[in-house]
Amino acid sequence: NAMARALALSKRSGAKDEYQHIMGNWLKARSLTQQRQLRLGTAELGLPWKVLLRLYDQDRNGSDSGGGEDEIYRICRELLQESETGSATWDTLSRKYPLFDRAWSEMQGPREKRVTFFEDSISSLAELRRQGPELPGFFCGFLASQIGPGTLDYIPLLAPHLSQFPTAIIWYGLCSGLQHRGSLYAFSFGLGRRVLREVLR
Repeated sequence: NAMARALALSKRSGAKDEYQHIMGNWLKARSLTQQRQLRLGTAELGLPWKVLLRLYDQDRNGSDSGGGEDEIYRICRELLQESETGSATWDTLSRKYPLFDRAWSEMQGPREKRVTFFEDSISSLAELRRQGPELPGFFCGFLASQIGPGTLDYIPLLAPHLSQFPTAIIWYGLCSGLQHRGSLYAFSFGLGRRVLREVLR
């Protein structure tokens, strides 16, 4: 919440500095108040914000090193610009990761087929750690976001897998929120609108 508020209210040029400042202060506050250790490390928690900052700052914060972060960034950028993942992106993913061989056709079908494909893919996601430790959680959330684009209706599908992919629900929210056709403001009886109001106050 603190990070979202700072980025929403800060000037574009100071976004990167705001991220570093808030993350540092947040960790200090947790230490001083002797809060329990987080299940996710700061790198795992920080990566979605780093990707969001690259989108927010028109990629001036990115290095395009070819790693997992860049793969994630390119997909998120396409979701933001086009509100969907194009066939070219799916083709690229299928060449790099066999898991995605049928992804394009399955994710164009009815919701039932999309759900089946997502559940069948879970066992293969862990293998992606060899390409980058951040990729399994991202792709788990990303695939879930393609079942009902722009919604959070499929959170229950993720719940049984969060012990294995704890960042998946964060990525699911980000991928869903980047799509302009989304209906997140109305999720859970308007919870999105109330959160946005508090962030921007």
